[in-house]
Amino acid sequence: MALEGRCQVMTADCLAAAERLEPAARWRPALDSVKLLLPVWGRRHLDLFLNASLPTLLWPGNVPSLAATLACEFVVMTDSDDADTIAAHPNWQRLRQFCPVRIVAIDDLISDASYAVTLTLAYAQAIRASGAALLDTGSFFLTSDFLVADGGLAAVLARLRAGASGVLTGSFQVAAESSSVARPFAADTPMEARALMRWSVDRLHPDTRRATVNAGYRHVGSVNRLFWRLDDATLLGRFYLMHMIAIRPEVGDFTVGAACDYSFIPELCPSGRVVVLTDSDEYFCAELQPAGDARGPDRTEALDPRRVAAELSRWTTARHRENAWHTVLYHAGEVPPRFAEFRDRADLVIAEIGHSLARVPQPHRGHPYWIGGTALRRATTGRGDREAGSGRPGAATRLWWRMRLSAFGRPPDVRPWHPRWPDFAALRARLRGAILILSDEPRSFAGWVARFAPGAMSLPRSALEAPPVLARIEAAGPFARCLLVVPEDGTRDLGRSVDFLSRQLGPGGEILILAISGLRDDPALLDPAAFAAIEASLRRIGWPMQTFQVAASPIRRRVQQVMVDAARATRRRSGLGAALAFATCGALAVASCGLNQLALRGPARRPWSSALFVLRPQAAEQTGPIGENDVMGE
Repeated sequence: MALEGRCQVMTADCLAAAERLEPAARWRPALDSVKLLLPVWGRRHLDLFLNASLPTLLWPGNVPSLAATLACEFVVMTDSDDADTIAAHPNWQRLRQFCPVRIVAIDDLISDASYAVTLTLAYAQAIRASGAALLDTGSFFLTSDFLVADGGLAAVLARLRAGASGVLTGSFQVAAESSSVARPFAADTPMEARALMRWSVDRLHPDTRRATVNAGYRHVGSVNRLFWRLDDATLLGRFYLMHMIAIRPEVGDFTVGAACDYSFIPELCPSGRVVVLTDSDEYFCAELQPAGDARGPDRTEALDPRRVAAELSRWTTARHRENAWHTVLYHAGEVPPRFAEFRDRADLVIAEIGHSLARVPQPHRGHPYWIGGTALRRATTGRGDREAGSGRPGAATRLWWRMRLSAFGRPPDVRPWHPRWPDFAALRARLRGAILILSDEPRSFAGWVARFAPGAMSLPRSALEAPPVLARIEAAGPFARCLLVVPEDGTRDLGRSVDFLSRQLGPGGEILILAISGLRDDPALLDPAAFAAIEASLRRIGWPMQTFQVAASPIRRRVQQVMVDAARATRRRSGLGAALAFATCGALAVASCGLNQLALRGPARRPWSSALFVLRPQAAEQTGPIGENDVMGE
């Protein structure tokens, strides 16, 4: 079928489905109540929620409107260490004036390995907690980085009350740091959709610009949304991945075999009575993301439908593919006259991509990404659950993940042939006695050190901003070693962190600072400028310091990248292809092991994969401040 014809058929199917949903359906009793569910953990996400997202939820057409219409409860699911911070915040106190609120600890669900797995398990647990009332309760699924225009949640509730079982929507990313976005938003200064859209379109995140087909498009891996810029105040969006903003379940027994935005709609709304909100005037949500999280430099290039389809084939379910046929219009003013023209252009692009997609979509039960995420979660936390890994499909994928994690491990707990092993081997030799660890993946480090330092305390770096956690640290000390794991941009508050850690040390203690570019399996390089900035910041402190770098030679990186790619290929192939990929991976592991040993024992020539700084504060007290030329290191 020609692309134009395919496009017309698919568009007609979507319109017909939408029309079937519009009449108020009286096949179910009236909705009794609503629950607003919001999992949040980690200092950055907590700050975004309390200071940016929550004020927008307090605007009259959002939570207050829901609470005035039906019985309403707001449930936050969080780390127990953050519960007091949330409860004491002024915006949380304001929320209490409108509806009952509840804070639920989900420490057992939180994992460093997969944000999507934790989010999904938290939502599923909250839905099941409704018990017998589950089918008569509308659940709103919120996240900490959503800015919802005034009236948005009221519009969603109206769709549920009109008979929809599920409400889907798209959103685009706005570039903003938590410290800079809090000021424009307050509970007493509501912004309607067009005003918030105007604010947002002036702050498009780099990843949103890169997904704009007619203005700066750049392929950056897995594509889940595409945009067309109509003018300076209007965007047209097509989303494969949509957020289920609200669901009134049709069934009480459901399976979680994929992330929530992959599985909740088909599992909880099997009738297909789902509405997609397509006009920002009805519902507008901006998604806050730090600009530093962008995935690469801007570079314009033409969209290649086959390349995009190859990426989409790896993860899209049938529902994802259906989502992309809905045109979502974002506008800060009146709809431009050229809207129909751009909509037709988008139809053709989606049709061309669809023509190249794999014939069989991925399953929403036993989805490969879910199997991988839950496997990593079990490897990180040592815990499994009834939900995680459920769903019948994917036996080969589960086997692959078990083999991969058994053979290679996961950073920092890795085997000697893993690409990141040298980055942690030298560090492990120094971790003895009572240890305090601060990192962005505290649970991963806790599982690693538990095998050789059972009494270690592993906490997030953001713990230094939480008074209750500071008190726990001081009560547990003194420590023989304090380890601070910093990313490449880790100079922020580095001096303050080191000063605090120095006060937790016992006699002869030392502070270890590991600078590393993430905890991915792939070989990675430490940015030289980042290393220089961290080193300069530490030297200014004036304490005796040693520096150790791990060399990352081109041959080591090349061998290990081929090994990692071969390991990943085993899950995308079958039969002889998978066997050959696995054999290649095993053969290269031998070479990788030898290259890792050379990286530790040979000269630390640039480039480096990591750097370890060792500071001894007590030595400075005994000898007095030292100059830069006295610092020990390379």
